[in-house]
Amino acid sequence: MIVVSLLFAIPVKDESQGNVSSEQEFLDLKSSAFSTNTSDYITFVGPAIDTEPPYNLTNFRIFIDDSDPNYNWSKTAAENAWLTGSGVPGDPYIIENLYINAHGVGGGIKIKLSTKHFIIRNNWITNSGKIEYNAGILLYDTVENGIIEDNLITYVRKGIYAEFSCRNITARRNYLLSDHTTAGFGNAFKVTWSNDISLINNIAINFYSAGRFNENDGLTISKNYLENTIWSEDSIVAPIDVQNTDNSIITYNGMGGVYTNSPTFVHIVSGSGNIVFNNSQTITVPDLGISGLQTQDTTTSLMVFSDSYDNLIAHNFKVVKGGVASQGIPGFDFLLLLGIIGISSVIILMIQRKKH
Repeated sequence: MIVVSLLFAIPVKDESQGNVSSEQEFLDLKSSAFSTNTSDYITFVGPAIDTEPPYNLTNFRIFIDDSDPNYNWSKTAAENAWLTGSGVPGDPYIIENLYINAHGVGGGIKIKLSTKHFIIRNNWITNSGKIEYNAGILLYDTVENGIIEDNLITYVRKGIYAEFSCRNITARRNYLLSDHTTAGFGNAFKVTWSNDISLINNIAINFYSAGRFNENDGLTISKNYLENTIWSEDSIVAPIDVQNTDNSIITYNGMGGVYTNSPTFVHIVSGSGNIVFNNSQTITVPDLGISGLQTQDTTTSLMVFSDSYDNLIAHNFKVVKGGVASQGIPGFDFLLLLGIIGISSVIILMIQRKKH
């Protein structure tokens, strides 16, 4: 006999008691791990840099273009104490401990045409403008070998945005927060036309959409907590929208707040070779409506797949109002199953002890 023990370490909401500790621990990270006291950072006082002809790509406070001798890494490091390192794997360029306020115009940090190794960490970036490329951090056009970690990014149109041939980028342990009006209908994450991008252990709160991903290969979107408590149910969209993206992994992400009522929480169009595994819209009971290796043109209340092939879809969860799983198996009681598994484990352990 084989006994399988299951443990789901993802946010749970109890309607009668409010948010339980597992979800609250996520939210408490804002105060415990990320300082909102500007005196804990070095206030960046440089003006917005106006270099790009398209108006929506300009006015970033920090601008690195490694193809431009006026804005490359080495010149910027030589002139600014807040940038250290040399751009090699053992000594990457580091931007850290800055408070960057865009004051409603442009964005925070923009990097383009760079293959140097770099880290952006422990910064607070806030108050971007409202147009498309006004991001907390924008990686634009052939940016490689970067780590974006432990940053607080608030009230921005886009939190972390990578576009055009970016690769080998990891964004991890960042806290992103938005609202109704400051920066408009924003996204916590957006990645387009890029490869090998990893978004891991991030928290994104109250963005209109948690993530938009288009024309990519090799994304990893894992262990992120995405919550929306301010947008109405009528206006919400799929928290994770993936289009024309192949060979990507979407695993162990938890969605809370209004996202739990979104009709679709993972939307994939024209993708192949993707793995969507163990994601949850506030788990209490599993939704076993989708599985298999050949899913195409499939629509359910849990996920939408269109023109998609050779994807692995397994163990994703959704709960609807009243605590009943959509498309559940009649007569299937998940909690009872867990109880049986637990009792069976104890019995087998006792039998094994008697044998010895």
